[in-house]
Amino acid sequence: MSELINEGNFGLIRAAQKFDDSKNVKFISYAVWWIRHSIIKAILENNSNIRVPLSRLGKINLVEKTQNQMLDSTGEMPTFKEIAEKIGISENEVHQIVNLTKTEISLNEPISENDNLYLSDTISQNTEESPEENLFRKRYKETLYLQLLKLSERESFILKKYFGLDDFRPHTLEELGDELQISRERVRQIKDRAINKLKDLTKNILEPYNE
Repeated sequence: MSELINEGNFGLIRAAQKFDDSKNVKFISYAVWWIRHSIIKAILENNSNIRVPLSRLGKINLVEKTQNQMLDSTGEMPTFKEIAEKIGISENEVHQIVNLTKTEISLNEPISENDNLYLSDTISQNTEESPEENLFRKRYKETLYLQLLKLSERESFILKKYFGLDDFRPHTLEELGDELQISRERVRQIKDRAINKLKDLTKNILEPYNE
């Protein structure tokens, strides 16, 4: 379980690093996708209980890489058709590959060989909320707040308002600058410094993924 939480933490920090407030997308939606992606990737790569045909792994990686690139570029999750056109395979095949990454991870499979905890035990059966959203809200929002306590009051305040946490609506750098009576550039510097601090706090998680 701790390994999955660590992978989700990586996804959360990666989302914070890559989030672009100029795109018409909410941070929570962007972060949930990165958290889910990180957890599924780790499970597929490391859990011997999950059987994915070797012939599909190459295309799974290609589809995921293309999804990442297009998501980063536009701020929106690409459609199956857009992914298919980008990498030159059929839309139906993209659909099958994306579904494979979901269905091959059985909620009734143990998380590890020496653990009696199942993936279904970590996800609420709330029918009004997707498992990814539930996992984000109940695990990683809590984790993020614990990390924010280690930042300065100003750094924490800026991140909360910029990303729309604690019931704040997402604020632009300009709005935060006006409120704090500092320049937009100064707000950006503080925001980036705070994100880098969060990255340092999770260095052991992020180190294998640094590019």
